[in-house]
Amino acid sequence: MMSRGKPETGMKLYLESALTVDKLASKGEKKGHGQDAFGSIAYEFISQSFSLYEEHSGDSRLQSRCVVAVIGTLLACRSLSKEDYESLIMKATQYSAKMLKKPEQCAMVAQCSHLFYVVGTDDEIVYSNPQRGLECLQRALKLADACTNTNPGHVQLFVDLLEHYLFFFEKKHPSISGNYITGLVALIKEHADNLGQFGGADSSAVGEAKSHFLQIVKHMKKMKEKEEFSERFATIEVSSVST
Repeated sequence: MMSRGKPETGMKLYLESALTVDKLASKGEKKGHGQDAFGSIAYEFISQSFSLYEEHSGDSRLQSRCVVAVIGTLLACRSLSKEDYESLIMKATQYSAKMLKKPEQCAMVAQCSHLFYVVGTDDEIVYSNPQRGLECLQRALKLADACTNTNPGHVQLFVDLLEHYLFFFEKKHPSISGNYITGLVALIKEHADNLGQFGGADSSAVGEAKSHFLQIVKHMKKMKEKEEFSERFATIEVSSVST
């Protein structure tokens, strides 16, 4: 009944139930019990949340919050079989690609890239389909470009994508090279250099995007100076950006 009157609440309850089952699976594994039964139950709860989402996906107010909750749940679950996990993340990616608002579509597709390269504690790789993850990031870049051409205030989308790329680079994602990051830094710098002419409602968003961008560049410059990371970060060129 709750799912009819409050679909978002109902969906999140399904997802929370899946996470609870997943925790029980983890405890069971430590005691020598298998995870298969728990994983099947978690899969069913998540599938129910997906069915509920599909019934109400026309409501743009629900889309972003619900997809964020779905992605977070999938990233946290460890009891799902590989087949079930892959089925669910493909659906989540499809939902993200069909968001009604382009900026949110860009942000959610970028978030989905993490579903294809899951890094656990101690940096162990829990799941890896690097090409699919790269495809998500590349699609998000195209969306960011379209959004920024329409409204320069959306340059923050590029900055957020830089953060995603840098995360994967630091986690040694096999499809993310320093050249990708160098190119994205140059693109953001070009936008930033041309944004002074824009004011009004977008000026605050542009200022925040520039500040965020400079913080990321500062981080990369520090990494280049550290002996243990200098060799890897040598492939990234950020000297043209004054911080």
